[in-house]
Amino acid sequence: MEQTKTPLFDATKPFVVPILSGGEKRCEVRFPSDEEWCGWARAQRTVRHFLGRGKSQSEDVDLPKINAELFAKIRTDKDGPEFDDAEAGMVIGRIERCAVASVEREGINYRIVMKVPGARATHVLRMPTAKEMQDHERASTSVVAARRSVETRAFLEPSGALYDKLHVSHDGYAGAVPIVHKSAAVSEVIGNLAIEGDDDPEIATPESPEGPGVHFLIRSVLRQGTLCGPEQECPDRVFRCRQCGYSAKAELDGCPACGAGWKAIDVSHGPACPKNLLDEAMETPNGVLVRRCFRILGAKSMGLTITLADITEEEFRAMEMIEAARQEQISTEDSSVQSFQELLIRKLSRR
Repeated sequence: MEQTKTPLFDATKPFVVPILSGGEKRCEVRFPSDEEWCGWARAQRTVRHFLGRGKSQSEDVDLPKINAELFAKIRTDKDGPEFDDAEAGMVIGRIERCAVASVEREGINYRIVMKVPGARATHVLRMPTAKEMQDHERASTSVVAARRSVETRAFLEPSGALYDKLHVSHDGYAGAVPIVHKSAAVSEVIGNLAIEGDDDPEIATPESPEGPGVHFLIRSVLRQGTLCGPEQECPDRVFRCRQCGYSAKAELDGCPACGAGWKAIDVSHGPACPKNLLDEAMETPNGVLVRRCFRILGAKSMGLTITLADITEEEFRAMEMIEAARQEQISTEDSSVQSFQELLIRKLSRR
């Protein structure tokens, strides 16, 4: 019986990329070099404008033009159909894509499986040290703050260098690992490590009277929009009869207590719903501190002048955490909503 060969990612071969834009369009491109990917990333900048009253607006400056320039360099079928800037951006997004399928902790290592164009790749990286993560964070992002705006730039080179330090093994490639894949793998390791180590032992542990750690609460607040969906999708949904008040975790076709039909059954978020647990946690001393710091930052964005003399050292530390968490949220795409939900339920339920 002939054995099927596992497809490998080969950056030296051309890629035929189909997109849907007014119908199906195809083009042939080569995979960009690491130098081209790095130049593409360096050219991008995101400006966040503070509009007042707690509102802000983010803008990706010249991104369509930057995508079109890279597309023009890598396109090999020059006589093919015309692609506008938006379509060029779709092509770049397709070949850059690294869809993470799974991340598993193996002792001090992480095994990351990701879907890349035409193949499935595996990376095994060791856990980075705190200094390595700190150095990477400082080098990979540039943040320039003005009075009413913040400009953020991201760089790929530091992620490539950190990947080489952490590298244990990789599989699924016919040649070298491209820097965009290295960056995606490093981001997954750092993101999962941050979730696992979200408690700040210097501030609080989940079992302490102060409640869950400040860092954990900040990340929970920033992600509260994705913590839980509609009532029907809540991991702790409760089915309750409107007529007699009978409730159960299992879905009810009718009330076994009073005999009411299915129309009398409501579904609601249960007590262990991530959103309800977060609301409860925000009433702890650490939760009150986090809520106060968000209000101070909101007042500052409205134009109020706040100096170090107006806040405590504890508030200043918490606000530094908030800004760091916000930048992390902006610069990295969140691909772990479900795992974060599970972590929130587990951590807050222990109290």
